[in-house]
Amino acid sequence: MNTRFIYFWRYGLLLTIFAVGFLLTNSAWGQVKGAPVERKAWNVEEMQALTNQLVTEMSAARQAIRREPLLQEAQGGGSPRTMNFMENIRQLEVASKQLASRVRDGGGYEQSLGIARKLGVLLRDSEVLARSLSISESTRKDLAAAHRTLNKIAPYYGKAPLYPEAEVP
Repeated sequence: MNTRFIYFWRYGLLLTIFAVGFLLTNSAWGQVKGAPVERKAWNVEEMQALTNQLVTEMSAARQAIRREPLLQEAQGGGSPRTMNFMENIRQLEVASKQLASRVRDGGGYEQSLGIARKLGVLLRDSEVLARSLSISESTRKDLAAAHRTLNKIAPYYGKAPLYPEAEVP
């Protein structure tokens, strides 16, 4: 027999086995990936309590941040990083109030999902910016409290935790 034919047969067979394995793996992954995300049943009273707690925590965090000595210069114009951080905190407070208002007015999952996602993105961005700034431990704890409350809200939107835990050094 020709040695080229033998090599072709062996490698062709191996490639065929790998291709079939790849297709089976991808079809199984697609079934897992396409599976519906389970979320906690909507509880209006609990969501109202959690969103009101979030508003209180975000207001407290913003007040604590305004009292930070190194961030007070930003109120009159500071570094771009500091200004971005202060703006993110302001937007977090506004978005938490919007979420609480939406839930209080009878909004459910569909009506509040966009705001909840926005809160997650803003909080993540604020924590990234906070790592590069010198802020006190108490202010970091205030932000971490808001983060924990968002993690309590997250199961209502199908992911738990929707927002990674805050890193409090």
